[in-house]
Amino acid sequence: MKYILLAFMLLASTFASGQEKIFTPTLSYFPSINPDSLAQFLQMKQDFNDLVEKRVTMDEHSSYHQFLMDNEMLFYNDGFGTGVEGCSWYCAGGTSAIYATSTLASQGKNGYEAKNLHDFSIKTAWVEGKPGVGVGEELTFEFEMIEKIKVTTLKIYNGYCKSEKAWHNNGRVKTLELYVNEVYSGLLQLEDSYYCQEFVIGSYGCTDGEKMTIKLKITDVYKGDKYDDTAISEINFDGTGDH
Repeated sequence: MKYILLAFMLLASTFASGQEKIFTPTLSYFPSINPDSLAQFLQMKQDFNDLVEKRVTMDEHSSYHQFLMDNEMLFYNDGFGTGVEGCSWYCAGGTSAIYATSTLASQGKNGYEAKNLHDFSIKTAWVEGKPGVGVGEELTFEFEMIEKIKVTTLKIYNGYCKSEKAWHNNGRVKTLELYVNEVYSGLLQLEDSYYCQEFVIGSYGCTDGEKMTIKLKITDVYKGDKYDDTAISEINFDGTGDH
């Protein structure tokens, strides 16, 4: 009994002393609905196409050429794709199922299912369906991977990113609790931004034949200008062990 009490006291002391793990993001600008970013994307797409058509050899590549080649999957879409379908961590890793505790009912041709979180497009979004702003709603991603594959990074496109109007009208997530295999692992603090927010969370994987879950629980939001509904357009993953 005394060991259980000691463990509880240590856990309480950790939270009381402010030692909770806080994750803050690095922002990246592609893809996004920022007009300047879209214009820059279209220019890079043209530069990439010119590079391919001219068949520039590796020896002739500048650092900019190499950047274009390293991100080639971005340039096969209209500027709204997250570009991870090609040669990436997803060659070896990926989700096997996605669950949400609530989903807003479809409106016309627009659906808001949890699968929209992982369709590699910021034109679609998951929107929670709970009355109010969605605090307490959860998203769970299930993984079945070989043992050497690890998840290290979350890439979150916060809000309804299909347009600036939709982004402002709907709520965005402010904080997410992170759980790995139902064990609390820290708090993600999101910026109120439509740029991609990249969180390095550690290194997590599965034992061969087993499953792993990553759960995100909404604990605070940035309120929308028009609707209470809170949206997330995309959550992608990255990691190690794929090459």
